[in-house]
Amino acid sequence: MEYRKSVRSFLIKPRKGQYLIFNKTAKDVISSSILPVPTEITKGIIVFKSVYDNVIIGPTAEETEDRHASPTIDSAITTRLWNHGKKTVPSLSKHDIVHMYTGVRPATENKDYQIIARPDRNWLTVGGIRSTGLSGCIGIADHVLSQVKDKFGIEPSKSSWETIQKVNFNFTKNGTVMFPHGIEHLITHPLTFTGVTRQTISQSNL
Repeated sequence: MEYRKSVRSFLIKPRKGQYLIFNKTAKDVISSSILPVPTEITKGIIVFKSVYDNVIIGPTAEETEDRHASPTIDSAITTRLWNHGKKTVPSLSKHDIVHMYTGVRPATENKDYQIIARPDRNWLTVGGIRSTGLSGCIGIADHVLSQVKDKFGIEPSKSSWETIQKVNFNFTKNGTVMFPHGIEHLITHPLTFTGVTRQTISQSNL
């Protein structure tokens, strides 16, 4: 809707980010995430640890015009990330990189989220939400709720809370996760895939 020329108020300008993932032998080199001073464009390259104990360096922030091209690994950026990691945590140089990946996030020309109410079109846009949308989701939801009530005059329906049942699952050596009744799903996120496949392999060798 926001991309129709008659109502366009922002543009999606994809921003590519690349990461390096280290072997779990590096898990003790940091005890917390290390963040640089953020800029107007990006929060910078972070050294952090995943829930699977892999130390990760990234992301970078490269502007790209093609929203549909498959993101590829850039060797020059890999070198830049590796140098940043060694400078930030020198002991990382003793550990191996086991995986690297890149992805595209939906940045806009503005640094803020694009939450735009258009009552005349019965439309509300929630766009330009990047990784910080996870930590900011409660605030975003509260703001959207206020927009729906104030701009559209709509009161949300009330529903009862439902308890989410615990689901048993197991990771496999093949990079999949098995659920009850033989339901199997492929693990697609690189951090999860790297973490659980190596975790499964190491546990099977005990």
